[in-house]
Amino acid sequence: MSRMITDEEMKDLPEDPDEAFVFIASSARQHLDEALEGRAEDNSSMSFYRDYMTTVLAAAKVYEVSPIDQCSTPRVGDEHWNFYEQFMADVNLCVTELRLLNAKRNKKYSVRLDAPTKSKLHHLLAQMRETIVRLEISAVKKERLYAKIEALALEIDRDRTVCQALGALLIEAAGDVGEAAKQLEPVVRLIERISSAVGLSDIKAQIPAPPERKRLEPPTKMKSSPRKGRSFDKELDDEIPF
Repeated sequence: MSRMITDEEMKDLPEDPDEAFVFIASSARQHLDEALEGRAEDNSSMSFYRDYMTTVLAAAKVYEVSPIDQCSTPRVGDEHWNFYEQFMADVNLCVTELRLLNAKRNKKYSVRLDAPTKSKLHHLLAQMRETIVRLEISAVKKERLYAKIEALALEIDRDRTVCQALGALLIEAAGDVGEAAKQLEPVVRLIERISSAVGLSDIKAQIPAPPERKRLEPPTKMKSSPRKGRSFDKELDDEIPF
């Protein structure tokens, strides 16, 4: 099991794939720095770098973050610190670009709220929780609704409230048909009151489409190391098809 991300951290992963990758890469780098700082002077650091790279690559492949997901770990014994240094630089470039793109997107789909409006919204969310308790719907559905409510509550407390959180709650509440849809009508009405309170006359029109996953440009291939020892040009050509 990788030492670069804990089970508790995995439970808190964002739903957005790019945000989840940024979270994992940042957490893995923090754990790597802590491991390197605390290691004994006579111990090799390669295992820590290997754990870091394994964790980040697994996340990149799961969340399809290119071009990081196209990389491969070196074989044990064929490692060199320059290899990992270049990989960390590539990941840092990717993470920075994803963070900037996410900030740009969130700013576009957000509204500023004053203190009285925030108080009103939290009151409506409290009513929504009480309403859900009484609904005759599955426990799984209730848990999903509660999760979306808590996500929106966190956004309300920020300087800018992201419309995506409100849209996600609406989609969860209005995504059923038949009797389930009738049961959820009171929740949908409360969501409409929330959207009106933040100045959104039609919340459905404000829900942003999932952003197009931009394929990041691959970084420049690492050149041969000026240090003494085995050359890694061939290994890099074979293992990292950038």
